[in-house]
Amino acid sequence: MRRGLSGLLAAVAVLVGCAGGKSTPSGTSSAPPPGHTLGTVTLAHAAEGCPVLIALEPPGELGHLMPVGLDERFRKEGLKLSFTYTLSRIHSGGCNQGTPAVLDSIAVQ
Repeated sequence: MRRGLSGLLAAVAVLVGCAGGKSTPSGTSSAPPPGHTLGTVTLAHAAEGCPVLIALEPPGELGHLMPVGLDERFRKEGLKLSFTYTLSRIHSGGCNQGTPAVLDSIAVQ
């Protein structure tokens, strides 16, 4: 009985040690959740009427999104985000660089 219990405990210890979470090395981003898009915030086109744009990664046919109502905490040059989005019909003002979109489920990468 003791021998069986010792073997069981040893097996559990090995399994627990192998099942530990994997951490992402510092300086690299993790993969976005399924269905999410990756993008980088850019403020470089403010003079052209686009105060905030999201450069999509990979660019695809849209290239840039113009986020509608984006929270101030996400309006930082170079910030990498993962998100879901819905294209919007809202008027983009003088911005011709991006497609208006409402971003949801936003996470910093």
